Amino acid sequence: MLLITLAILASVSVGMATERRNGPAAQRAARGALDLLLYVLLPIIVLTNIGRLHVTTGIASGIGLAYVIIISLGFAAAAMARRQGLARSEGGAVIVCVIVANTGYLGIPLAATLLGHDAIPAAIAYDLAVSYPMLYIGAFGVGAALGTEGGQSVGERTRTFFTRNMALPAAVLGLLLPASVFTNGIVDASHVLVYLIAPLGFYALGVTLMGEAEEEGLGIPPRLTAPVGIVLVLRNVMAPALMLGLSTLIVDVPDAYLLAAAMPCGLNALTAAHGYGLDLRITGSAVAWSTAIVLAGAAIAGAV
Repeated sequence: MLLITLAILASVSVGMATERRNGPAAQRAARGALDLLLYVLLPIIVLTNIGRLHVTTGIASGIGLAYVIIISLGFAAAAMARRQGLARSEGGAVIVCVIVANTGYLGIPLAATLLGHDAIPAAIAYDLAVSYPMLYIGAFGVGAALGTEGGQSVGERTRTFFTRNMALPAAVLGLLLPASVFTNGIVDASHVLVYLIAPLGFYALGVTLMGEAEEEGLGIPPRLTAPVGIVLVLRNVMAPALMLGLSTLIVDVPDAYLLAAAMPCGLNALTAAHGYGLDLRITGSAVAWSTAIVLAGAAIAGAV
């Protein structure tokens, strides 16, 4: 756990330093890192692990519980944003930061680190079945409705979904192919790739934070404002508490789902904010603060 925390901190620091020294080159490198994740690493990891997932009542029910929790918290975020008198783009940023969780770049590596490699398939299943739809349907829908640049057509958003979501066809292929295709050696090799996810993703976050600090006035560390506080309460506290409570009362879910519910605001919230004109100060600050809280909690859990 210490190694992954240090790797993330180092990645964010390197991203910030390179953006400060050479902004355009750092932005290109950040986009390249995200492309490598989206089009290469995540599809390979999904392809080689999803076929080994044994779907149980707990797994299927856990996905349903996750949707109930996230959608409910999204409506709660909207209500709290209105009560705070936030502008449409600010309220949209709050909602997106609550419903988009970092179950891929951070959640999968943490599941492997804290729960063991056997938890990776369940972590991938949650990421694919819950986080991806919440990003491409939920977050992009909120951005289109509340952002200042939400004029993209349904056709454009549909094309974006299929052209950028390479993990989805990889999951389908992984389910169709016989499990014997993926030998232990191949699966073990894919587990090594899991640990590359967080450094690449957080390098891109470091570049983004420094870029926004220079262009939008985002401090380092960013200010802890009321909108960010709403995100932290709902995403970092309420989401895992509700998953744990419903799991206890209704049906037992995999430990990887409990961990996924506790993940911070996802890096892809920045994608939605950029693309649709949501407030970048709130989004960047929420990602940074919620990630720091989760990393601190994970470090404590790993040391116990």
